Amino acid sequence: ATLPHDSLVAVEVLRKQYPKSPSAGAYPAVFVSQVYSLVRSRTTVDRELDQAAKDKRIRMLRVPGHPTDGFLLAMTDYLAAIDAARLSYLRAGAAGSSRKGGAPPARG
Repeated sequence: ATLPHDSLVAVEVLRKQYPKSPSAGAYPAVFVSQVYSLVRSRTTVDRELDQAAKDKRIRMLRVPGHPTDGFLLAMTDYLAAIDAARLSYLRAGAAGSSRKGGAPPARG
């Protein structure tokens, strides 16, 4: 068995510091800059996180206004959030179709 990379261990340590609350729509996210603070080499972090993203173990998302930082979600959390959003959208559509004329609820 292979040992996890330092960067992924750092991600897990940081994830465990934040409670997971899917019912509130909150999943533990970790900023790349936080991982940099725990692992000595930024190059190593970048390489290991890029590989983990290619392996579909994490999802890296960019933060608007912060071109040099992004945040990471475990792929399982990312997929759960997408499913929750999809279900919410479908429920809103079903609720809207029961209204007169079948129009979805107005947004705004």
